[in-house]
Amino acid sequence: MNLPSQILAQSDWTLSVNWCSVIVQFGVVKLLAFGILVVPILLMGWMYFRMLALESLALAGGSAAESRLDPLLGYVYDVAPADRDDLQQIVGVGAVLEGKLHEFGVYKFRQIAGWSDEVAGEFGKRLAFSDRVFREEWREQAAKLHSGKHGGAV
Repeated sequence: MNLPSQILAQSDWTLSVNWCSVIVQFGVVKLLAFGILVVPILLMGWMYFRMLALESLALAGGSAAESRLDPLLGYVYDVAPADRDDLQQIVGVGAVLEGKLHEFGVYKFRQIAGWSDEVAGEFGKRLAFSDRVFREEWREQAAKLHSGKHGGAV
């Protein structure tokens, strides 16, 4: 029996089931090909561009450490950046307070200079000096120190 006569001999239901299995198998093959070939290529491309971004950041003097916006503490780092500032240059910040600021993720003058009143108040509470940040004008000092070290405004 040749192929056309086999097809004619089958019922419509069997024929539709066979076509469905062909379509499903073809779809699975395409899905596997996509997963095996395309996804790794996309991942390699993403990793390559991420590497380029990190290299350009390093060449520009930046840090691979990324800051995040904490709702209470402003911008903080989870990992210490390589290019951190000496916060003890701020009048009123000694070694102990600098260590506590580092524990909270504060490493740069720019972070302190960018504190809002609410954020500065929160740091005052957490450092057990309710108004010290305001009284000693840490934000203003940090802005001057940042512009002196890095040039330009914060």
